[in-house]
Amino acid sequence: MKYMKKIISIMLFLLLLTGCGSKQEDFYLNYNNKKLLLNHSFSESEYGQYNDSFESENCAFGDKDITYIYDDLEVEAYGNSKGEMIVYSITLTSENVKTNEGIGLYDSLDDIISKYGNEYQKEGNTYRYIHNNTELVFITQNNIIETIEYRLVNVD
Repeated sequence: MKYMKKIISIMLFLLLLTGCGSKQEDFYLNYNNKKLLLNHSFSESEYGQYNDSFESENCAFGDKDITYIYDDLEVEAYGNSKGEMIVYSITLTSENVKTNEGIGLYDSLDDIISKYGNEYQKEGNTYRYIHNNTELVFITQNNIIETIEYRLVNVD
């Protein structure tokens, strides 16, 4: 019986260890004290008053896209079969908003690598970090961040 308790304790401890830190969460942005999640339904008013919006047809999703323009970012969403708007892209447009790790427009490439590491995909001056079905994209010019975008990798 003693051995059984020890074995169970060890197994529970190992189970806890494998659960901690092994699954990395999808990329998302905290905006106006709320999580702005990719591939989730979007209510434009939940994040404050947006300045403008525009619709476009999208053959890939089979419905319309709407881009919502806020003071500090743009959110692109598509309509699904349930009539919900689903976030597939978030682009930071001002220095006032930073990633959850503190990286913002006009920071350096060194800043990106110090926060996110070397496991990126590089194409020209574009650096992509991918987690599950989301990616965080940094576009640089002379090693300075010009664009930060969160994107879905694949749309369901």
